[in-house]
Amino acid sequence: MPPPGGAAPPPGGAAPPPGGAPPCPGRAAPGPGPEGQRHRAGRAEEPRTAAAFRLAWSGADPGPTDHAARPAEATTAARPVPLPRDGTGTGALLALSLAADPDRVVGGVRLRRVPSAGGRYPVDARVGARVYDPLAHALDGGPADPGADDHADLVLHLAPERTTWRYGPRSLPVLLLDLGHAAAAVLAAAATLRRPRTAHLVPDGDCSRVVLTSGPGPDGAVPLGASADPHPAAVLRARRSAPFASLRPPVADPGLDRVARTRLGAGQHAALLDAGHPLAAALTRRACGLPDLTGVGGLLVVTGDVDPGPDTVAQHVRAGLAVHDAWLTATAAGLTARPVGCWVEAVLHGPGGRGRVHHALALGA
Repeated sequence: MPPPGGAAPPPGGAAPPPGGAPPCPGRAAPGPGPEGQRHRAGRAEEPRTAAAFRLAWSGADPGPTDHAARPAEATTAARPVPLPRDGTGTGALLALSLAADPDRVVGGVRLRRVPSAGGRYPVDARVGARVYDPLAHALDGGPADPGADDHADLVLHLAPERTTWRYGPRSLPVLLLDLGHAAAAVLAAAATLRRPRTAHLVPDGDCSRVVLTSGPGPDGAVPLGASADPHPAAVLRARRSAPFASLRPPVADPGLDRVARTRLGAGQHAALLDAGHPLAAALTRRACGLPDLTGVGGLLVVTGDVDPGPDTVAQHVRAGLAVHDAWLTATAAGLTARPVGCWVEAVLHGPGGRGRVHHALALGA
């Protein structure tokens, strides 16, 4: 999902600390039990997170890029142990969802299967207590235990510094959309491999995380749903963020708004705008400097609450899930598509009522 100025992705990021869910950079880890969870996700965080949403939606200028502030490029796993790509286990699950794509190299860098704002990749994964390296397709640590790994929870957590150094005040919504895309990619791969999982969000602003499990989720987490209907593995491998120049009509819609709605919660709505829709020009002016949207074959728009509230973090993660599911359905139908994740004061009045644009998917034949 590319805000303007996206660059080639860095090859990985700094490794989180071992054991459990890693603390977010610059913040103390929560204490054990539900009190610690409430401390991080409760009232103390709400004003900070609400202010971050308002600043991002206002279109605050991130200013010139300071490349000296770019996080150090490093692999995620300190002692990578390679994973298999075939079969139905954890290696195959990660190969179809989060791994770098061996067939896609841009500027000497292998792109990952999951999309990311401007190639920043601020989502890391852990299998149990082991760190996943998407470039080496490996887990950190000693000899692999496939049986244990295949039944372990997979935790997606944010590394916000990879995005904030470049997009500054516009980062929070994009971080959460990326988290939703990554979760949807894992759920889709799990469905394809016939090993379904459910996703559970632990909301904590730019330190939110998603737990994907075959068992119950963490106490107090927000359930995001289970693996959807499976697509062939070839569809997951064919998922691409298409150039805007290729997103042209006509588009035969395979019911993408219906697909998206299955992931949305209260206060959210999805609608497909046909080519030439009167709203396209207005939305172009609010899409963070992206190319003209009036010429695309269609635009799937996901809206949510206009003002920040207790559900806004979850709404953005759900919007990422919804758009990713729709993207896979579009790919299966032979359409090209590109997520659009940066929006400035884009509030619509439509069938779902008054709603702020949180995410979109541009489509072409």
